[in-house]
This record gives sequence, C-alpha cells and structure tokens, in this order.
Amino acid sequence: MRLHAGDEPETVSSSDKMTTAREQAEAEGNRDALSRLRRVYSFLNMTNEAIARIGEPEPLFDEACRIAVEVGGFRMAWIGLVNEKTGQIKPVAHRGFEDGYLEKIFVSAHGSDQQGQGPTGTAARTGEINICKDFESDPRMTPWRGEAMKRGYCSSGAFPLRVGDRIVGVMTLYASEKDFFSDEEIALFKSLAENISMAIDAMEKERLHAIAEDELALRAELLDAATDSIFVHDADGNFIYVNEAGWNTRGYSREEFLSMNLRELATPKFSTLLADRMSQAERFGHAMCESAHICKDGSVIPVEVHIKAIEDRERVLFLSVVRDITERKKVEKELEEYREHLEELVEQRTLHLQALNRELESFSYSVSHDLRSPVRVIDMTSRMLLEDSGDRLDEEERKSFAVIFRNIERIDDIIEGLLRLARAGSRELQVSEVDVGAMAEDVIQELKPDLSGREVQFVVGELPSVSCDEVLMRQVFVNLISNAVKFTSDCGDAVIEVRGERIDEETVYAVSDNGIGFDPGQADRLFGVFQRLHGHERFGGTGVGLALVQRIIQRHGGRVWAEGATGEGATFYLALPCALAQGSG
Repeated sequence: MRLHAGDEPETVSSSDKMTTAREQAEAEGNRDALSRLRRVYSFLNMTNEAIARIGEPEPLFDEACRIAVEVGGFRMAWIGLVNEKTGQIKPVAHRGFEDGYLEKIFVSAHGSDQQGQGPTGTAARTGEINICKDFESDPRMTPWRGEAMKRGYCSSGAFPLRVGDRIVGVMTLYASEKDFFSDEEIALFKSLAENISMAIDAMEKERLHAIAEDELALRAELLDAATDSIFVHDADGNFIYVNEAGWNTRGYSREEFLSMNLRELATPKFSTLLADRMSQAERFGHAMCESAHICKDGSVIPVEVHIKAIEDRERVLFLSVVRDITERKKVEKELEEYREHLEELVEQRTLHLQALNRELESFSYSVSHDLRSPVRVIDMTSRMLLEDSGDRLDEEERKSFAVIFRNIERIDDIIEGLLRLARAGSRELQVSEVDVGAMAEDVIQELKPDLSGREVQFVVGELPSVSCDEVLMRQVFVNLISNAVKFTSDCGDAVIEVRGERIDEETVYAVSDNGIGFDPGQADRLFGVFQRLHGHERFGGTGVGLALVQRIIQRHGGRVWAEGATGEGATFYLALPCALAQGSG
C-alpha cells in the first residue's frame, strides 16, 4: 500500500485478514474444481470421439483407459469383462500406473465371497455405479488395500457396462486423492459409461449381423451347390426362394422362376393336389409325394417332393426339396416290362417243366412196370433150376443162386421205389387236417417189430397238426424214421427224436438220430435218386427214399433239408406251409 504526504497510515484488522484468506482459498478451490471439471469434459468429449472413430471393442477399451489417465488425470484406469460361467471379472484393457496390480488381485461379480464385495464386483453384480471414497478406511477394500495403497490409489469409481440388459463388464477409475468423485463428475462418468455401453452394444449387434449374413451367404452357396431343387413358398404357392438347381434345370432364370406360382410349375394332374399336400405337411410337419413339373420348353420331368412346414412370424412357409426321378421312372418302367416278360417266361417254363415231369413220371412208371415182368421171369426160372438141380449143386453154386435171389429182391425194391416216386408226382393231393403226432406214434409202432431185438429209444415231442395229404405224409415219416433206425444200427444206445413247432407261416418237423451222420459237404446229394453216401453192403436200401420225401414235401409247397456231421448223427427237417389249399401241388 502506497502512503501520500500528510496521510495517516491505515491499519488492517485480523478479521479482515481471515476473510481475505478464506476468499483466496475458496477462489483456489473453485479454480481446482473448474479445472477438474474441464478435464472430465475433455475426457468425455475425447472418449465420445473415440467411440465414433473406433469400430472394435478392444481398441475402444484401450483408448478410453488412455484418455482417462492422460486427459482425465486418473492414477490408473482399467476395464474388465465378466466371465458368465465363473463370475470372474477379467481385465481386458488398462492404462496408468498399474505395476502388476491387476495380476495380483482377483475380482468377482458374485456377492457370496469377499472378492465380490468391492466397488468393481458390486457394480458388475448390481448394475449400479459404485464409489469408494477412501481405500484406507473403507472395510470393503480389505482384500486389495495393501496393493492399492502401494501404488497410490486412494479412491475409485466403478461404472457398469451393458450390452442390452446384460452387465458385461465394468470400467474402474482410480484417483490419487481421497473423496475424488463429486456428484457432478459421477453423473458425467455415468453418461460416459452409458455411451461406451451403447457403442459395444452396437458393435455386438453388428458382429452378430455380420455372422448371420456370412451364415446366410454360406447356406445360400451350399443350397446352390445342391443337385436337388429347393423351393421356399407360401401357402398360396408364391415362391420366396429357389436354389440354382431349381430354376436352372427347368430352363428359367432366377427372376423368372420367382415370379411364377407353384401351381403354374406343376402339371394340372398334380396341381390340384398341392393344397392337400401342404395341409398334410402343416398337420404332421412333413409330407412326401410324387409330382411332375413343366419346364420352360414345355417338357415335363417327374419329381419326388419332400415338403416341410416352417413357422415364420405370423404365417406358415413351406420348404420343398425336389428330386428329379426321370432315371428312376425309366428304370421302374424297364423293370416292370422285364417283370412282365419274366412272368411270361416263368409261366412258359413252368408249363414246360410240368409237361416234362409228367412225361418222366409216365416213363418211370412204364419202365418200372415193364421191368417187373422180366425180373419175375428171372426169379421163377432161377427157382425152377434150383429145384431141378436138387442135391447135385455144390456149396458155391448154391451161393450163386442166393446172390441172384438177393439182387432180384433188390431190383424189385428199386422198382417199387420208382413206382412210388412216380405215383407221388402224379397223384392229386387229398388235403385234410392231420394229427401228425398220432401218425408218428403209429409209424414207430409199425417199425418196432423189425428192430431184431435192438434197444432204440424213441422220443416224440409236441407235433402240431397240419393240412396235408395224409397218405403221402405218412410215407414221409416212414422213410425218415426207418432211415434213422437203419443208420443207428451200430449204436448201442440209439436215440431217435421226432419234434415239431410252428415258425412264422410254416410248421417245421425234425427227425434226429445219433447214428453215423454224414459229411456236410455231401448234403446236396442226399435227396437225389439213387444217391447213396454209405455203401449198400453195410446199409441196405434203394436210394429212392429221400428223393421220395423231397418230392412229396415240394408238392405240398414246402421244403426239406438236412444237417449232420460224420459220427455225430443227423437231423432231417421238413417245413410245410400252415395254410395249404385242396388240390395243391
């Protein structure tokens, strides 16, 4: 203060001095608050500019943290994203004095543990801004206080980031001063977090949209690569989509095809059925039918159509997968023609074979009948010679006569077998319901006197009755059981079993024995005429018995087969149809 001559010096009271100091302090505080507010606005503006400039989340997070530190004046800034499975908040960007802090701490969004009670975890869990005014005194900061104080973190603000309704992360700002965040600044930072949230929400939608577009493009490419035609149309038959095979194979451009209606594409015969097919697909979810499509040049292609109903907002669309079956129809026609020709050939061959069989049966009967006369003459002449010679014959000559008589007897048996075989083929079947069990028991009783004292155990199981010619079927069981008796003659404990059962549409009978069996490799010879797998000297017979069995069973529309092994016995099976008409065969 300057004094002029003659003036008295002024005195300043202590109260005036205190007022001046307070005003100066207030002015200084206002200047500081204004400076901080300017920094916050600059931080806000620059971050918004970054949002407009940057199109990816990670670079935006990094830039926001950088601006917070360099422009906003924060000690450290970081952004963490919430792991939805574990709840851990994992840092993805940070700037400022961090010095390994984020590696040393664990922050959770779960409220059940202490690591989820801090500002960042609470903001992630509640979706609300959370402020810590003083790290040193706030009890929530206990898990992180030591590391935070070492790095000069005194207060913090945690601002949740959203994508839609989900909290996906948190932006946390650390200040080197206690009680740093004013209400006005908190409101501004909240606005900033909301702007960042909108940005990452838009980025996520754009990412998903790009993925969806890529998937649609890939699907369209795959559909165009398909050889089948694929249509999407509405209930009125208006096309919405068609793949390349759909329009190209019918001679149209894509635009021409999409301007058509499904009823124009189908021939009149099938066009009237479309509504019913779509209704069926809508009721059951899927329908399949054959149709025919008209090409641009007027030609018609047969097709197989699979229709699937698809819900699309408030309407139903139909996806049709259409396959050209021209080649299949051509093959089917050829097969049908071949089948008709084959049936005609089979009928001709059958008639020819039947005629041959009749001729063979007639020939066999004639030959067998004609052979009997000379055989009887030989037999009578031999016996007359034997009687006339009397005691003049020596032992060797008598043996020669015995050989002649045995062979005459064998020839007579063979002739009888051939006659039976011929009669079996020519005799009309007299079909009736036959009690096979009683028949088998009767046959066994007839054969027992010929066992010559042998001990043979006969086991007769359940034998279902069947429709058949009783006389011929009796001959079948006589032949099979007598065969079993013959080929168990070397067994001290011979067992012969007869059993049967119904299997599907057949009645199957089996005759088993524990005799000498046969070589399975020779099984196809068993049912041939005069085919013998064992020598006549050891086991007698004519070689006609099994052939007769096969002929009788075949005339009944059945089948016969055998199983066995050398030294392990044999089983003969015969299967007859459950339903047999009168006069069959």
